[in-house]
Amino acid sequence: MAAPRMADAACFPTAKGAGDAVDEHKLSDAAEALDVSSRQNVDVRAAISRKLSQRAALTSVCLDGIGLGSRAPSDIKEVVAVLLHRCKKLKTIELRKNALGVAGVDAVVKAIMEAECTPTDARLRHLSLHSNKIGGGGSGGGSALLPLLLADATKHRVALHTLQLSLNNIDTTTISEMKMGFTTSTTIAVVDFAKNKLDDSGAYVIAEILRKNRSLFALLLSTNQIGDDGGSAIAAAAATHGRIAKLDFSYNSRITNATVAAVATAVENGSSSSKRNLVRVDTTVTSSSGGG
Repeated sequence: MAAPRMADAACFPTAKGAGDAVDEHKLSDAAEALDVSSRQNVDVRAAISRKLSQRAALTSVCLDGIGLGSRAPSDIKEVVAVLLHRCKKLKTIELRKNALGVAGVDAVVKAIMEAECTPTDARLRHLSLHSNKIGGGGSGGGSALLPLLLADATKHRVALHTLQLSLNNIDTTTISEMKMGFTTSTTIAVVDFAKNKLDDSGAYVIAEILRKNRSLFALLLSTNQIGDDGGSAIAAAAATHGRIAKLDFSYNSRITNATVAAVATAVENGSSSSKRNLVRVDTTVTSSSGGG
């Protein structure tokens, strides 16, 4: 089975069958999307103004690989603040491959948390932070504000449904620091943890999250270092969750077929969407062929 290319996808996956939590959106809709990806040092404010002058109601903005990480945190915060101020219908922000680091991500989160919100404003639903050096990678020091954004989502102009955190050096320490946010969030449904440094210890933390969070629908955990113990812990938590319909363990070569079967059974028996059993595993592949 081929590994999913979530980290490089053009847009987020939609959790089909997730009921009211699903928010269909089309990044390909030119009238609603602004894509300035890979344009180094682009003037985001000017790009937004040009788009809005076309009477566009922007719902999604793609700022992948534009070098935001080279800017001061205050500048990064201003970019996101401008987006939220000018684009009242904005639901999706994509910031992949910007090397934001912890300070840059905290600047993004601070802008979101401080944004004014009126009853008619759309709430941010999808946030991609793929490949931004968020995790501590064993040294701690992960984002301090990201968990607060998840935990206090309903208090701000955000109701995160999908969060992409792939390829970010996230390990047990980092996921432990984020646990509070995930366990208390009532909106998060899809989380992409692919291509990180999660091992069995990290999997235990994820299992604890599953036991306390009831909004999660899909967890993408491909290309990590999770083994049978961690996989079994997640399977046990998924079995009593009642909502999980997708657990992607592909390219975790330490997981054996016995655990694969347990995970599949847990999702099928424990999910109200059992007819959509989407567990993806591959125990024969030892490394990912996907690019970063």
